[in-house]
Amino acid sequence: MGDPKLDRLFPDKDKRRFVQLFNATQQSQGGANHAQTLIAAFRDSEISGDTARDRFLSMLRLTGGDGWPVPHFNDAVMYIGNPKSNKSSERGRPGDLGFRRELRDSIKFNQVSGNDDKLWPRSSNQIGHFITASHFAYFIRTRQQYHDTVNQRRALLRAQAGPVMRFLIDVGEALSHSPDQLDHEIVDAMWENVYQRGMIGHELVADEGIFGSGHLTGGASTAIEGVLAASPSDVENFFAGQLDRFAIDESKAGNSYQDLLLTWAGYRFGEHMANGKFLSREEAAVWLEWMLTEKDLRGVVTDSRFALDAQEMQRLFVQFRGTQASPQGPR
Repeated sequence: MGDPKLDRLFPDKDKRRFVQLFNATQQSQGGANHAQTLIAAFRDSEISGDTARDRFLSMLRLTGGDGWPVPHFNDAVMYIGNPKSNKSSERGRPGDLGFRRELRDSIKFNQVSGNDDKLWPRSSNQIGHFITASHFAYFIRTRQQYHDTVNQRRALLRAQAGPVMRFLIDVGEALSHSPDQLDHEIVDAMWENVYQRGMIGHELVADEGIFGSGHLTGGASTAIEGVLAASPSDVENFFAGQLDRFAIDESKAGNSYQDLLLTWAGYRFGEHMANGKFLSREEAAVWLEWMLTEKDLRGVVTDSRFALDAQEMQRLFVQFRGTQASPQGPR
């Protein structure tokens, strides 16, 4: 028998099931566990999508949309995380429980005492943050794959054609009224740069931007400011795995090195999805468990297909702890 309240709040069955998984996790583990909810969503038999990629696309849809990249902080994510609510019982409730301490932006990481202070509990929705970064990576990589395929087909057609056919191909492309493949590549490359700068720059500007409210209330100002805030060297450092070179002002609402590190992990997950890295939903769930929860990454055996990711995450954890130890920020 279903829950009438959930049926009313979430007519979409996948959203409803996602919330049910969160509730079940709460009951079985004696409290909220957002990381395990995300993991359970890949193992669950009821959410749409049998393959790892199809389940990932379902996760995009139920948290925001699977088309062009969007922030994944919709009603389902907010309901189980940090809700848009005026209820005193819900105010300040974090949405990052079960994630590694290095990935939790509701707390200020204290590696000396282990007694963490509050950081940004009211903006802590780490499932939405992770899936947003994953969506950016998936979209960018699949567009790159599309252009690679089209260019390979064109090259093959030209190679097999005689002089007359090659001439006709050239004339046809020159007279075409539709945008050329090269034009599409230029446009997509431009958007790739915008998306990457936006997701990185988001940690360099406050959630409440100078043009109005940030993503927590549906505003677009931080998206615009984020693109402007991130420099080409910031993008280069991010993809080189040099996160300690960022000067993040954690006094600005919502900003944290934890979020930047989670963005890196989410982007890697989205790339793996686009590249067909996960052979099953269970493999995707195992990756999430290793990378996002408190499991000891030294347990990933060296011959595992996830070993490189585990090694890089451990290296980034060392960087992260360095940023927390130094009040000046990056060295």
